[in-house]
This record gives sequence, C-alpha cells and structure tokens, in this order.
Amino acid sequence: MKKLYKSLSEKDRRHFAAVTAMQKGKHGIQYCCDLFGCDPKTIRRGILELQSDFFCHQGEKEWQAAVGRAKWLTMI
Repeated sequence: MKKLYKSLSEKDRRHFAAVTAMQKGKHGIQYCCDLFGCDPKTIRRGILELQSDFFCHQGEKEWQAAVGRAKWLTMI
C-alpha cells in the first residue's frame, strides 16, 4: 500500500488515503496517518472532496445531438 501511495499524485494520494480511512471505520484517519505519514487534515479534506457533489459529477459529460463532423453519406 505504501508503494502505491508514493507513486500517486498529491490529489490521488489524498483520495486514496481518504478511501482507506473510510474503510477502516472509527480510527481510520489515525491509522492512515501512521501508515502513510500524512496529516489528518489532508485525509479529512480528501473525505470532503469525495463526498462533495462537485467531485462526483466532475467526470460526467452530457452528450449533445448533431455535434461534430457531417456524416460521409450526407456529403455526397
């Protein structure tokens, strides 16, 4: 787990530690702080980011009809 944690970007580290802390339950934040050597504020921030509506809907895209290049058959 430590090797994976070290290979991630700062944002991904924060989210990985937050998910691990939430899985561990009551003392999960302290467990992750000891394991990864990070600050409890970092993990709390990661938990808030994961629970926020903005983060949950950030990757979703709405498809628009008739956007893009014309189809080949309509060009003939």
